[in-house]
Amino acid sequence: MWGQFIHTWNGAGFFLPTLWVDSDSLELYTDASGTLGYCGILGKKWFQGQWETHHQLNAPGISIAWQELFALVVGCHLWGAELADKRIVFYCDNESFVSIVNSKRSRIPRVMDLVRHLTLVTLRHNFYPRAKHIEGKKKEIADSLSLFQMDRFCRLAPHADLAACPVPQELLVI
Repeated sequence: MWGQFIHTWNGAGFFLPTLWVDSDSLELYTDASGTLGYCGILGKKWFQGQWETHHQLNAPGISIAWQELFALVVGCHLWGAELADKRIVFYCDNESFVSIVNSKRSRIPRVMDLVRHLTLVTLRHNFYPRAKHIEGKKKEIADSLSLFQMDRFCRLAPHADLAACPVPQELLVI
């Protein structure tokens, strides 16, 4: 991971502001449904995807925490430029996810694959993530997307773009 980062780093580093911004102020939410898919929304931009076979809950090393983290990694990958130079509190309804994001550790190798990817994205875009637990019902827009309830999503987010941001193919092989 460090070898990959050093080849693309421009040598500039910036101190982050002392204030934290949260998902609510950024209108940034990600979510995962264990059986259906994953999603994220940032303002009017959004993405959505169905689980690949090797990302489903019955696959080795995959848990709902892994799936929630995958959704966050996709969002950070897509929107890293908008997150740059910030300290950000992400909200999630999964306590294991919160622990993994905050400690940047897990005993599960597949989870660590995502932690390394998230770390690389945060270094490239100079932002620092933290996670905080919230009840699932507070993320209704993302919940509707992860469950593929598109009528509900359109009602809750009438401002959203008509088309989703494509999920980069390189993320689907993690």
